Amino acid sequence: MRLHRFVLVIGAVIFFGFTADKFKQQFVFGNSLTGKVGATQKPDHFYDGCFCHMPDGVQQGPHSQVQAWISGPDTLRIGETAVFTLYGRKDSLVAGGFNIATSLGTLDTLSAGMRIEDGELTHTFPKVAQGDTLMWQFRYTAPANAGRDTIYANFCAVDTSYDPNGDYWNYAPSFVVTVVPNSSAPTLSEKPSAFSLAQNYPNPFNPTTLIQYQLSQPSAVRLELFDAVGRKVATLVNARQAAGAYSYTLNASQFNLSSGVYLYRLQTDNFAETKKMLFLK
Repeated sequence: MRLHRFVLVIGAVIFFGFTADKFKQQFVFGNSLTGKVGATQKPDHFYDGCFCHMPDGVQQGPHSQVQAWISGPDTLRIGETAVFTLYGRKDSLVAGGFNIATSLGTLDTLSAGMRIEDGELTHTFPKVAQGDTLMWQFRYTAPANAGRDTIYANFCAVDTSYDPNGDYWNYAPSFVVTVVPNSSAPTLSEKPSAFSLAQNYPNPFNPTTLIQYQLSQPSAVRLELFDAVGRKVATLVNARQAAGAYSYTLNASQFNLSSGVYLYRLQTDNFAETKKMLFLK
């Protein structure tokens, strides 16, 4: 009889304890048990850092052992879309999650394990680490007006080596994107009078840049990319083209480029020109 009462009491404690914790999660943080939004340094946000795994994480504040940063182009044209990367790092990292927000631009997912909520990005489930650094790539589209926009982010690191709960977080430095009018990019005549190769735009770039060239008459065209010592990295265009203006958008991630100087060369029947570009991760 005493054993039966003991089991009932323990069961009630576990049940009500779980119910209270579950209620707290749902009431304070919403019904979803996946990643959360509203927790960056964006001015209208009211949560601090990571609170996905345990509410105590809110009280701990940014942790100096956690680093987070955003990588991507710092200049885009109005309405232009580019790929950005959020990095998060901590020693003894087990898994991690994130929240990304922007003031004016539009965010979109690029891979599995991410979702959109209220225009912001977060994880659908924590990403398991295979080292001390995690990364998520995402799409950012510049707003419809020229000016400056800001991308905000935080990173939550799960590290159980010191604490069984093991949640540590920190903000990424705010990433400012300069949005320029479309006319800021170099343009070529639709009816060119000569062969020409324009300087890529933007330059330096990460991860995309626009290469423009023009043909004054029909010609066989080869547009090739070389590294700094002259080794061919890729053939971007190899075709016969009519007279006119052309453009090629180079995406560094497509060719797994490392940071550094590259050469791009336009070769036609009667014309050849080479220019330099700089890729910075």
